[in-house]
Amino acid sequence: WQDLFVGNDFEFPDRLYRNNRNGTFTEVTSTVLPHTTWFSMGSDCGDINNDGLIDFMCVDMSGTTHYKAKTTMGAMGANTWFMQTADPPQYMRNCLFLNTGTPRFMEVAFQ
Repeated sequence: WQDLFVGNDFEFPDRLYRNNRNGTFTEVTSTVLPHTTWFSMGSDCGDINNDGLIDFMCVDMSGTTHYKAKTTMGAMGANTWFMQTADPPQYMRNCLFLNTGTPRFMEVAFQ
């Protein structure tokens, strides 16, 4: 039974839906992920660390230098305030989520 990750560019947060195995899905983002990306541009999944569990990554459009990161981040208006206070919070960077074998994923790209 496959779950569903939806990456939303800008004003809407990414969402992770758990497959209920009856034709329906339950949104579980805030209980499963420590945070999501801010401007997600793509995602992929696979067993990254060879432990037999499906992990996933989500890539953002964050710049590789401080200057590029600041000049591409967009305005800080009312809509972007939401992204900073969302549950879970959103960060402007690539994320690699390892499946821990529990209901929660661990983010390891920033370590």
